Parts: sequence; structure tokens; C-alpha cells
Amino acid sequence: ATTMRSLRMLSLFDVEFQCSKSGCSPFRTILVPNIRRCQLLCMNQDQCRTVNYRRNTNMCELFAEELDIDGTTVTSINTVTLRVIAGTRIPNGQ
Repeated sequence: ATTMRSLRMLSLFDVEFQCSKSGCSPFRTILVPNIRRCQLLCMNQDQCRTVNYRRNTNMCELFAEELDIDGTTVTSINTVTLRVIAGTRIPNGQ
């Protein structure tokens, strides 16, 4: 049986997520062809809460930490920060 997965994300353009917790770093950093692939990687990782996508290098950084709780943003041209909207992840509703 195939499990349908989905989530909604808030996109913040030209800003970068910076975690404020000690020792915080992306749990996965991967080269991707586009932002959509970065979103799909996050969707398939239940612990993913925040993403930095660097448009100039196509680098995707996945974080378990939440933007509003564990960090802040700084101006960063060519970076898109994506935040999973709480309660929108299907199937588990996170």
C-alpha cells in the first residue's frame, strides 16, 4: 500500500534560519536540483521542521529545530527558509 504524504510550508525569501541552540546544525545537507526537491526531502523526514535552501548553490539543509522556537533569521540573499506549518504534516499531523 502507498502512503500519501503532504505538508504545508511557509516560505521566507532572502533570509536564512540560524539556530540559537548550542550545538545545533542541519541533520542533513544535500545538493538538490531545485527548491521543490528540497521540500520533498523535508516531507519525507518526519523530524524536519525547518529548511534552508541556497538558490545560488542548490544546497538544501534540513533542521529538526523549529524557526519560531529554536532560532531566528538573518538576511541572506539567495537563501529561502522554509518552515513546516504545525499540524499540516500528513499522515502524522505534526
